[in-house]
This record gives sequence, structure tokens and C-alpha cells, in this order.
Amino acid sequence: MSALLKEHMEVLRMVQACDSTKRMGSALPDDILGQFTSAIASDDIDTVHKLLDEHFPDRTEKFPGKYHVNELYPCLSQAARHDQVLVLQDILLPYSHLRHTFEFVAKEAADACSKNVLLFLLDNGWDINQRRNQQSLTVLESFLCQSTLDRDNDEHRGDMAYWLINRGASLNARPDHIDTTGMSYAVKKASVEFVRELLDHHGGDAQRGQPLHNALCRWPQADIVAMLGVLLDRGAPLNQVMYAGDERASRNFRVIDLGTPLHDAAQKGNIEAVEYLLARGADTSIPSSRTKTTAWEWADKAGHREIAAIIQSRNRQKL
Repeated sequence: MSALLKEHMEVLRMVQACDSTKRMGSALPDDILGQFTSAIASDDIDTVHKLLDEHFPDRTEKFPGKYHVNELYPCLSQAARHDQVLVLQDILLPYSHLRHTFEFVAKEAADACSKNVLLFLLDNGWDINQRRNQQSLTVLESFLCQSTLDRDNDEHRGDMAYWLINRGASLNARPDHIDTTGMSYAVKKASVEFVRELLDHHGGDAQRGQPLHNALCRWPQADIVAMLGVLLDRGAPLNQVMYAGDERASRNFRVIDLGTPLHDAAQKGNIEAVEYLLARGADTSIPSSRTKTTAWEWADKAGHREIAAIIQSRNRQKL
């Protein structure tokens, strides 16, 4: 079971357990789900169709039969992850109440690199930059967020990201409430080489999505300085307090003390990143958003005495 499907089914079961009105119905029995699973695994379209007619006959309702339409999510996941377009066509297209699942199916297909399924969805009106709501991720963002991409030399998964971008998936689009983009997830999760490719050849913007702040969250930390260099060489804002100039995000995060990338590196205790940012011209005097404290004070408060001394030394050199 994929992480996305597991999350969906856990929420569904929780709602069913707490809902006295039974508006989400009961769980599809394991034996019936097993019949679906076996039929899908063997690409037996006729059996899939018969099972749908038996257990989900009314194609216009949320309850097409005894069970809620959401009980078909495991079937959708299995077909999407195995690039079985005919199975999805038989399940998705006749059921109007399954149109809302296109985003879920697309994310499962992208994670499994099932390009034929994605083409099928695009042909049937799916918006590749769709967000279910302002808190949800687009299919590209979800892929970049969950995938390790080329950090494990997995060229096939990198190819999937390029494929999505070449079909209109945006690296730089963001929800209204926060400056987070596909590039935000890439600089946090993907390899330095992959991010450089996105920036130089696929339209990635190093000035959006708080790239330096996100790069400082990379784990493991070994290549953080290299990532910072790639981003700074392409115009990432070095001395900007996080979400500065973004009125809505600043308002949403007003109770959190936000700083510059130097603040973040100092607080995290990353000496190499602090020294590198200082060498690239980081301003040690910029105050944080709420407490109006400097990167030196953040390092000192976090107990990183060596970093605090490095920043103090830089301050004395300016005098």
C-alpha cells in the first residue's frame, strides 16, 4: 500500500468509526476487495466490470451500491501504479462521483512513473496543476516532496519529473497563503545536480519558494553548502527574512520568529553553512521578524557558541 493510499484509507476508516449517521458507509469486505485486486492484477477487465456492476451498480451516486464510492480507492491505486489504463477507464469514467479522485490517481501514477495513466487523465480533463484546496500539493509538488530522485542516481524518477514539466506542470506556482513552490521541495529533497538541471533547463526560479531556507532543511546535510552555492549563483535572495514581502504569509506566521538564511543556519548549528553564507555576503545585522534579534543571538540562544563567535568576529571586522 502506498503512503498516499494508506493516509486516505486511515482517514476514511476514522470517519466511518466516528460517524453515527453512516454517511460514509461501511468498509468493503476483504474478500470482495481481494476479488477486485486479483482481477486488476491479471488485467481482467471483464471481471472488474462484473464486480463493479455487482457491488457499485448505480453510476450516478456516492453510494453506487451498498458501499461508498471511496471504497474503490485501493482499486484506483493499484491500477494507477501498474499503468492499467483500461481498468481505470472502466472504473473512473462512468462514475461521476469519482471525478474528484483524478488528483489522487495522478499522484499515484506519477510516483510509479505510470505515464500512460497520466496521459489518460490529461485526455479526460485533468488539470496538471490542480490543487484540491490551498493546503494540498500539485502532482509535481507531491512527486518532488516524496521522491529522493537523483540523490540515489535514479534517473528514471528524474525523467518522470521532466515529463510532467514538459506537459505543463509548474515548478514555480504557489498557493495563495504561502510562498512554497515545486522548487521548494526540490531543493529540500533532490540532488544538487537535479536542482541545477531544473533551474538551468526547466524554468525553475531560484528567487521564489524560499529556496535557501528550504535548502538548510536538507538531510543528510553533507551537500547543503553545494546546494546553497547553486541557488545563490542563480539569484536566490541571501539577506531576506523568510516570507518578507509576502503579506499573507507574514500574517499567517506572525506568531513565529522568522529570520534570514543566516539565522536558520546559525540556529541549526551548521558551521559550514554559516561560514559559507558569511563568505557570500550575508548581513549579520538583520533582525528577525518578531523578536528583532540577530543571527548571533539565535546561535547563542541555541547554545552554538562556536557559531556565535564566528558571527561576532565578522561583526568586529566591520567596525
